[in-house]
Amino acid sequence: MTYIVHKAVELTALNKKLQADIENHTYLLSPKYDGCHVIFLFDSGKFLAARSRTNETVHSMDHIAVELLTLYPFLQNDKHAVMGEAWISGVGFSEISGTFRRQSPQPQLCFVPFDTTWWRYDTCEDGRPVLGQCPDELTGSSLDLRTYDERLGALHRKYADPASGVLQLGTTTLEQGDAIMVTAIWLARAYKERGGYDGCVLARADGLYQVGAGKGGEFIKIKPLISHTCVCLDVEHAKGGKTGKNTGALVVQFNGKEQRVSTGLTQAEMDNLDQFVGKHIEVEAMGLTVNGLLREPRYKGIRADVL
Repeated sequence: MTYIVHKAVELTALNKKLQADIENHTYLLSPKYDGCHVIFLFDSGKFLAARSRTNETVHSMDHIAVELLTLYPFLQNDKHAVMGEAWISGVGFSEISGTFRRQSPQPQLCFVPFDTTWWRYDTCEDGRPVLGQCPDELTGSSLDLRTYDERLGALHRKYADPASGVLQLGTTTLEQGDAIMVTAIWLARAYKERGGYDGCVLARADGLYQVGAGKGGEFIKIKPLISHTCVCLDVEHAKGGKTGKNTGALVVQFNGKEQRVSTGLTQAEMDNLDQFVGKHIEVEAMGLTVNGLLREPRYKGIRADVL
């Protein structure tokens, strides 16, 4: 899947050196809304299109584009993109996602802006917007050299009316020397418990905008994990289409329903899945789905202490 945005990554996607270096920088922490990433593209005061993070055209949020033009005077000049989350308070992700993808205006959708950058068209790729780049005469460089702190500041110069569909992004500044990760994990759990959020995001204050997975630690997703002990009822055997190696899934029982767990297993465990049948296993997840199942379940180990 190709992203046109600077994507936030899990902490585990960073190398060990970057993980250890987090406490040596200033990060801006904000809630991670459980919605859909959306990009609004403007050219000299004209709204051109809204796009998903994988470049599909979004037809449901033109009402937000009108508000953004009123809210941010800087959109009247040059090519600017405003990125954020499509969201509806008190509504689950699956319903938000379905509403977001409709081919007609959906005025119930709100927007939480969390970044802005310059952009240009890449004529070699059928007009895909290239975010984070700008005409050289603006900065002397083809890249947006503004830090995240500066980019976010442009969005916070003026706030929308409380009744507006454009919501204010709350941020907490965590300075170098603060217990950054401890605070982030604690707040991620607090946001999750409120409902409508699935954790928080740490954004490095001096981070630059760069399309693709942010392996430099510019945007880090912090999601609170939950862990449950489940009974393995059965296993499903399969073969990797390209590798020919054994693959498969553990069929577990959770909340009276069957669910499959296929990640977290070593190759040696994949080669001997039958050993898990009837065992109690620990399963870690990113929370619960609207159907009451584990979200992104991952095998952690056999619970030898549970009979």
